[in-house]
Amino acid sequence: MADTDATYQGWKNHETWQAALHLGNDQWSYECARDIVLAGDPYGDTLRDFVEELIIPDDGANGWVDILRLDIMTGWLQAVDWREVAKSFLDE
Repeated sequence: MADTDATYQGWKNHETWQAALHLGNDQWSYECARDIVLAGDPYGDTLRDFVEELIIPDDGANGWVDILRLDIMTGWLQAVDWREVAKSFLDE
C-alpha cells in the first residue's frame, strides 16, 4: 500500500503536482487557471470545477469502462490539493 502522506516533487502528492504541471503546460490552460485564481479563487474551488469540466464528459458513463474512467478521474480530482495549485499561480 502506498504512503498517502508522502510528498512528490515538492508538492503535497503526485496528483497535486500533476494538476499544476498540466495546467501550466500550455499557454491556454495556464492563462485560464491564472485568470480563475486572480479573479478570487484562493482555495481552488473554481479551478477544480474548471478542470473537472475539461476531463469529465457531459454525456456521463456509457458502459463499465466509462464508469471506471469516471471513478478514476473523480478519485484523482479529490486527491489534488487545489489550494496548493491555486497558490502556485498566485505566487508567480
